[in-house]
Amino acid sequence: TLTNAANSATGVNSGQTLSTAATGMIINNGTGQTITVTTGGTYTVVDNQTQGYAIVSPGQELELLKLRFAANQEDIDIKRVNFQLGSVASNSPLNLLDQQVTLWDGAKQIGTAVVSNSGSNVDFATSSTIAAGDFRVPKGSFKDMVVKGTVAAITSTGPMTASGDLLILNWDAHSSGLANGNYGIGFSGGTNISPTSTADTGITGVRIMRAYPTFAKGTVPSSLIANGTEKVLY
Repeated sequence: TLTNAANSATGVNSGQTLSTAATGMIINNGTGQTITVTTGGTYTVVDNQTQGYAIVSPGQELELLKLRFAANQEDIDIKRVNFQLGSVASNSPLNLLDQQVTLWDGAKQIGTAVVSNSGSNVDFATSSTIAAGDFRVPKGSFKDMVVKGTVAAITSTGPMTASGDLLILNWDAHSSGLANGNYGIGFSGGTNISPTSTADTGITGVRIMRAYPTFAKGTVPSSLIANGTEKVLY
């Protein structure tokens, strides 16, 4: 509740100050519209129909994850995104060429992330800092980010030595903030904002196979069978 006692406001563009002691600012003591005051906007992150299970081969670039970011109260510049491998018993960072994934807004690459293969952060990845404006989520709307990776080689000397790994890359909801976590910057307020989403994505993943058989329907030379004769159908 505002009262007629010392209240003031300063214009963002003009720099002019208004107060109840001067003309230009009026406090209406009657019932009116509600004004919400907040320190910054909010944003959420969810999976947006990432492709389902598939069999892939070394050297193949593929879409590993499709994320939908939604912003409220103000436009938000996404600055950093975190990931982690799922089902770590059946895959490793070595499944990815250079252990790296790339971040895309449409046809524009906006960042990279390297999945750690050692230490306390093994199987986790933090993206490079995304440039201001490169991935701006509009207030009251959403924006999709695609994460791509290239499958590493399978050879007798590695990085992979056998087929069968199930590569799963998820968005990591449990790493947020300026200390190498998910965060964005409010375009209007300029404050640092962490996502409100608390659940990791749950991607099905892709199976890596060096080689596998394929089947195709053959063309039948004729659909007519003469009476009393045999004919090869397939």
